[in-house]
Amino acid sequence: MKQAESELARLQQDAFRSRLRLREFFKDFDPLRAGVVTEVKFRSALDESGVSLNDPELTALCAHFVDPTDPKRVMYDRMLTQIDEVFTMTGME
Repeated sequence: MKQAESELARLQQDAFRSRLRLREFFKDFDPLRAGVVTEVKFRSALDESGVSLNDPELTALCAHFVDPTDPKRVMYDRMLTQIDEVFTMTGME
């Protein structure tokens, strides 16, 4: 899990530096907006975004955000919520 946390921190830095909104890339892969996609779609969305992660890094993120009801799916919405925290403070309304 430690590797996934370091990858998540790096994604936060990259997103902040380049003002990258990763959520836009996942919309094409999750037409029902369920917040979960297959691991293949998860990897494809990150590839399309231009984020450069190697296979062990992607595997660590997939394992960290695995859907407990279906181990073949990744809960990308949880990951994106954590990444987007660099742009806003949640709960400030």
